This record gives sequence, structure tokens and C-alpha cells, in this order.
Amino acid sequence: MQDGQIVLSGSRVYVLIPSNPGQLLAGTSAGVSTEPLPAACDGQDLPLALAASTPEHLVLVCSGNDEVEPPGSVLVMLSGDGGRCWRETPATPPIAHGITSLATASGDTFVGTDDAGVWVSRNNGGSWSQDLWPSGSPIYIGFEDASHGLVLDSAGELYSTSDAGDTWTSSQIPAAS
Repeated sequence: MQDGQIVLSGSRVYVLIPSNPGQLLAGTSAGVSTEPLPAACDGQDLPLALAASTPEHLVLVCSGNDEVEPPGSVLVMLSGDGGRCWRETPATPPIAHGITSLATASGDTFVGTDDAGVWVSRNNGGSWSQDLWPSGSPIYIGFEDASHGLVLDSAGELYSTSDAGDTWTSSQIPAAS
């Protein structure tokens, strides 16, 4: 996805540094303290993307270990305690190419990909379905709450939902003047 990521949730801040090797830090948004969290991705797996639905509920997508899993596969890890403990989801989306975005809201997880639209789990990773995207690949997915979210895709289209991603409405982004 990228070289690093900052996720804010309430007064908590999480910093993901994939190149160091997969370091995850937690602290306050005021920067008062930053603590390293236990590695969620095992051994050769690298963290790719992090999202938070609350300060305590986190989702982390890790690259799969090609020696164990099929090439290009991912692991999806969940934490309910702010990243101190992690568990692997029962199922993982069959992502063949890069992850572009990640969002979570009330047990729903949305993984945007380079070529396959959005993979969605509505049951904490128990199963995944593919939501094909009409134009470019999703480059940002975000949710205000469990129902209201936005997707910006690489074609410059902005989509909104008010039903937790069951339907999406396209909105044109005004041209800069």
C-alpha cells in the first residue's frame, strides 16, 4: 500500500512502519507517549495496511508468506484491545494484486485492491465477498460511522454510502478553478 501509515481513532494514534520490520506503534494524538505494540504479522509476513473502527478495535492486513500460503495471499488480523493481542480471521480475501485501501466499521471490513474492486467481510473476517468497482481502483475507503462512508477511486470518482456499503452513490468532484 505505502511506506507508512498513521491511523487516528479518538485520542489514540497508531503508526505503522512496514519497512522497520513491520513496526506498529501506539500513542496519543497529542504525542505524549508512543509505545511499540507486539508484531501481529508473523515471521516473513509484512504489514500492508491498518484501520481502526474504535480506539480499541483494529484491523491489520499482512502480506502472506509465499512459502506457506499461495503467492499474493494476505492475512487479516483483528485486535479488540488496541493492538496488544491479535487473532487471524477465519477466512481471508483472495487478493492477487496490491492493496490500495482498508477501512473497518462495526465488524465490517473493506479492502480496496488494484484490480478487483473491494473485498468486503460483514462478519469479522468469517467470509469475504467481492464488490466490483465500476471505474478505477479504490484509493481511499473511509467510514464516519457504521453506516456512512466514502470511496475515492483512481478515476477521480467519489462514492458515498449511507447503508454500510450495501449501495454506493457516485458524486462528481468539482474541477479546481
